[in-house]
Amino acid sequence: MKKDECIVTLEIDALAPETVNATDMPFLYNLSKKHYNSRIKTTLTFTQFVEIFAGLKPDQSDFWTIFKKDKKNSSYKWVKPYIKLFKATNKLGLENLNNKFIDYFTIFRQLIQGKTFFVSKSNIPLQLLPHLSQCSEQAICAKNIIPGHDTIFDIIRKKDLSFVYIALPLIQTDKKKSYSFFDFSDEKVTKTALKFVKEKNYNFYHLYFRGVDSISHYNGLNSAPVKKRAKEIDDMIKKIYYRFKAKNKKTTFLIFSDHGMVNVKKHINIIKEIKKTKLKEGKDYLAFYDSTLARFWAKGAQKEIITKTLNNIKGGRILTEEDQKKFNVNFDNNKYGDILYVADPEVLIMPNYFQGTKPVLGMHTYDPVRELDGMFIHENKPYKSFFKETLDITKLYDIMKDEIN
Repeated sequence: MKKDECIVTLEIDALAPETVNATDMPFLYNLSKKHYNSRIKTTLTFTQFVEIFAGLKPDQSDFWTIFKKDKKNSSYKWVKPYIKLFKATNKLGLENLNNKFIDYFTIFRQLIQGKTFFVSKSNIPLQLLPHLSQCSEQAICAKNIIPGHDTIFDIIRKKDLSFVYIALPLIQTDKKKSYSFFDFSDEKVTKTALKFVKEKNYNFYHLYFRGVDSISHYNGLNSAPVKKRAKEIDDMIKKIYYRFKAKNKKTTFLIFSDHGMVNVKKHINIIKEIKKTKLKEGKDYLAFYDSTLARFWAKGAQKEIITKTLNNIKGGRILTEEDQKKFNVNFDNNKYGDILYVADPEVLIMPNYFQGTKPVLGMHTYDPVRELDGMFIHENKPYKSFFKETLDITKLYDIMKDEIN
């Protein structure tokens, strides 16, 4: 890559190939009819940033779910002395206020410590928080985030190239970083990107769009709100595309999504079934209920009881050793759980620690069936077919690396 060249990677969360059509996203549709495009085979993962920018599967990077069991490095150690106080005030109807306070104070502490990856505690029980750490404390654009392995941003630095990374709230260049905590919208991403391209010629841009993820969760696939938002995003991308091309004709766009979604048709209440065992959470076991995963830390007889209970719950299954190898989650530690239960596609674990008790209509992170495929458009390769080929999501790393080299 030469100093006067520019690469723009644009990630649209939860955009399925089927949404790229002449009606819902006419600009992306026309672009995909001119250039190479493919489906993207996703993983049994909630955050695919390591797969995309490091080309590594979970058991290669030790990045999987958003939270893992790790008391030593927990960002929530400070909560422990206040658990009784928070519980008491929650009974007064202040739970939402307490959750916000915990989030804001935790983020404040992380900022002071120089961390750049922020997540919400959502509906995680207070007593569980001090046992947990985030899968990462730094955004993927940070230096040496994976010891012994170069991410795309490490490669860019070594080549003395410039970059802009916009995944709100973080806005980072190769020289400095800033934040936008009060506006996470794709409109803000667009405005910020256009400001950067006007100021200077950077070599590499990554723009993360929240896309149709949240809207698909709460409205379901192919709903009117999803179609409306898809058209709005299409217009934003069109604006970015032509503005960048006008500034630098040697700009190449790589546009992709991390996954698609399926509609939710059934709920299973794992918490209710585990409570029937009379085991005491915190003493006999620990549990984390992701939307489509239930993860348990238990030993001996307690582990056997939980395993037997889960095996009797229809709508999912415990991952066998063979399954764990298939999904690349066969870790050499138990930070992500001793027992891993995954829901079947179209099944939601409810209640869980993200949606709480509020059901959603769309979900992702299942056994990677075709409906969960993401999409990819590569402007530097010739058109072959319309979303018929399928690439593993880790191949995006190799493609970006080739473009940079």
